[in-house]
Amino acid sequence: MVDGFLAGSSLRSIAKRLNAEGVKPPRLVFYEEAVAKGYKAKRPAATSWSYVAVRGVLTAPALAALISHAGEVCRDEHGEPIAAGIGIVTLDERALILAELQRRAALGRGRRTADPQTSSIQPRYLLTGFGRCGECGKALQRVETVRGGVYYRCASKGHGQTCRGALVSGRLLESEVVRRIFERRASSIGSPPVDHDLRVDSWEQLPLARRRAILAESLREVWVYSADIPIDRRVHIVWVGEDSPMPRNGGQPEGVG
Repeated sequence: MVDGFLAGSSLRSIAKRLNAEGVKPPRLVFYEEAVAKGYKAKRPAATSWSYVAVRGVLTAPALAALISHAGEVCRDEHGEPIAAGIGIVTLDERALILAELQRRAALGRGRRTADPQTSSIQPRYLLTGFGRCGECGKALQRVETVRGGVYYRCASKGHGQTCRGALVSGRLLESEVVRRIFERRASSIGSPPVDHDLRVDSWEQLPLARRRAILAESLREVWVYSADIPIDRRVHIVWVGEDSPMPRNGGQPEGVG
């Protein structure tokens, strides 16, 4: 993990490689060891590697055999870190890891565009914040391929975790959601009033913020399930006032507690 990271591998690619090789994440190992010893233990929600787990290992003081307390490295009376043996990495290598993480984080912040009025990151895509994976309940993220393809996929895939979940054409999904929104707005019961100047053929000319606001009037979530069936049968829309369904794998939907 250390060699790959310092050689330029992303945290996500490292997580995917560990999952592909069948390496168990630390919390799952701790759980299985506790159960084997007869202790009562709660099975961790995540049973595969994610980029967060990889980052946690790379930044752990124990990687350099350093003693820590409450996440902080313990130091002696001279301010030097206290070691408990020989680490997997040296102190210099740990410094390189932390510096590289800070460098990548700074690059990521530089790519974001903040609203100067609110200083908050504004959504760039139509269904950002609405989409859910029907298999695990995680958010859907929009991705673009080098050839111009657009997809929504389960965020756990993007984090390197294992999920058979949603991967769907972005254009097909957005078109299906918009179609249902217009059908609902055209009905006379339980829907916002129809704007006389709002038509399907003028939808794309509206600013993104306006289109998202129209969706938010009646739409709460869009759940997409993994199946080789037409998209209208794979997509389940949760309207405002309705409860979120449970993911197929029995987990808790992300953001619902």
